[in-house]
Amino acid sequence: MAALARRYRLPRLEFHPLVAGYEVDFRFVGSVVIVECDGHQHHGIDRNQFEFDRIRTAVLAAAGFVVVQVTWAQVTATPKAVADRLRAVLERWAPHLLAPTAPDLGGSRPGDRDGSPPESRRR
Repeated sequence: MAALARRYRLPRLEFHPLVAGYEVDFRFVGSVVIVECDGHQHHGIDRNQFEFDRIRTAVLAAAGFVVVQVTWAQVTATPKAVADRLRAVLERWAPHLLAPTAPDLGGSRPGDRDGSPPESRRR
């Protein structure tokens, strides 16, 4: 997961932080976005783990966190698709963490009506 975040230039992740009293797999630093990376062997077969995961997700949601669940198979087989989904969640819940997609080259700014530089409007 850390390699995926670096490769696709996602924001920095915390590994196994405590959030709302629970240890989670990953949390994007400075956000409410949590990523749980589940393997079928431990999370799909073990009934107690399955039940625990659902309770933890509900408690985290009640505390205001957004939990995105991905599987190990998705991370390894389709990393770009996982990164794209995570970026979409971050755009909604933590846009401040994402770098602008294009550099600011000047020109129009929010609130500018004609796109002309401020100096030309002062005359």
